[in-house]
Amino acid sequence: MTGCTADSDKAYEKVVRYIKNKIIAGELKLGSKLPPERNIAEELGLSRNSVREGIHMLKIMGFVSSQQGAGNYVACNLEENITESLSIMFTLNKMDYMQLNDLRLALESEAFTLAVDNITDEEITAMKGYIEKLEENISEEENVQWDKKIHFALADASKNMMIQSILSSLSDVFDMFMLEMRKEVLKGPDREHLQEAHRDIVACLAARDKKGGRDAIRRHFTYIRHALEATERKKEG
Repeated sequence: MTGCTADSDKAYEKVVRYIKNKIIAGELKLGSKLPPERNIAEELGLSRNSVREGIHMLKIMGFVSSQQGAGNYVACNLEENITESLSIMFTLNKMDYMQLNDLRLALESEAFTLAVDNITDEEITAMKGYIEKLEENISEEENVQWDKKIHFALADASKNMMIQSILSSLSDVFDMFMLEMRKEVLKGPDREHLQEAHRDIVACLAARDKKGGRDAIRRHFTYIRHALEATERKKEG
């Protein structure tokens, strides 16, 4: 049994290494179609099942995508990869919502600094529109969506793909485990303070005020931390 597991691991590693080397050599690029499974199996001296297992693992990692009836393609689904990793960490109690909040604070502070130098007038106008929608307070579900749009827009304005991907993944994980809590935060006693922080963030972007904007982001996430702590105390009580 142990020997079979070792062989399987080696087969998986061979497939991953094969695809990786093809990418490094420039033979495969983003969007390129992978060679047929039978060709990979013959070239590596593996069974078709072993090749499928390796490709399946690459799909889970976010580096291969499938199109039904069309084959497998090189992908770079970084958000999917990060989301899976963070969700497992959360499930294993290696990360909690306070750590998620702290990480979002750090990343959004840096995103703001970059956005000041990169944001367009059109993007600022769009963010102002999202804030106006959020202030209408139509429903809890819509409030969550407009709040997310504000933060996604800030990440996008940074023009940093890694920051965009990680913040998007953090938001997905937050929703997986704490969507109801997120709704509570947006309608809680600090709601007006959150809105004020949102307005200040956009105003500081328009004024190219890095310090003021970072202060506003810190206030925003401090309010969220307080709301999360209060919600957790209620659950424990």
